This record gives sequence, structure tokens and C-alpha cells, in this order.
Amino acid sequence: MDVDFDQIQPRAGTQSIKWDYVSVDGALELRQHDDGVAVEHGLLPMWVADMDFRPAEPIVRALTDRLEGVLGYTRLGIGHYEAIRSWVEARHGWRVSTDWIMPTIGTLPIVNLAIQVFTDPGDAVIVQPPVFYPIPKAAENNGR
Repeated sequence: MDVDFDQIQPRAGTQSIKWDYVSVDGALELRQHDDGVAVEHGLLPMWVADMDFRPAEPIVRALTDRLEGVLGYTRLGIGHYEAIRSWVEARHGWRVSTDWIMPTIGTLPIVNLAIQVFTDPGDAVIVQPPVFYPIPKAAENNGR
């Protein structure tokens, strides 16, 4: 699978939160692009989950195929669980049972749930940066 990481994807002017907006006192405001470059004081936004590369062709093909079908509510199939089990075993040598895998609606809900299940109010929680910025607040918000 070839991905061209040198191909620049200009995203200014596309309603990108990363490139077109700036946080001012917690509210998003439109960023001023004085010179056509979306950097402020020479700083580049280096977000974790907002890549500036085109997705790999197999990803585009899979999404396109899905969009050409019926868009209804679906459940995860056995292929989903098998992919996770194979990945974990290939990389870590662990044999994971399907019933150990719990689908979630997102990273933050499961981080909050893990904090609530595995700690008690007042416990200390180790956060090792760099991490997704809301994770340290999750411990605080749960009284840890």
C-alpha cells in the first residue's frame, strides 16, 4: 500500500477546525489568514487525529463501497473481533477471547468508565503525556 506523505493537502478555507479556527477562551473563532498561511507565530498545529495526508486507497475504497450500499444501523460482525484478536496476537503474542472485547462509542467514554471501574474517588491516576488533551481532565472530573 503506497501513501504519499510528501503530497501537501492544502486545507485552509475548507472549514477545518485545525487550520481555519483558533480557540479563544474555549470558543472557536475564525483564524485570520493574513498571508495565506495557516500558522500563527510560526507554529504548526500538530493534531493527533486530524491528519493532513490523503487516506490510503484501500480505506477510500472501503468507505466508498459502504456508501454505495444501504446506510442503516448495523452490528459488529465476527470479522471485527477476529481482526482485533489477530492484531493483538501478531503484535503482542496475546490470545484474546472475543468476549473480552467491548465495543465503545469513543475513547473518552471508555477512559471515564475505566477510571470509575478500576479506581475509587480520591485515588491517584498516572497520566503519561503526550496524551489526548481531555484524558488528564477525565481523572479530575471523576474525583481522582
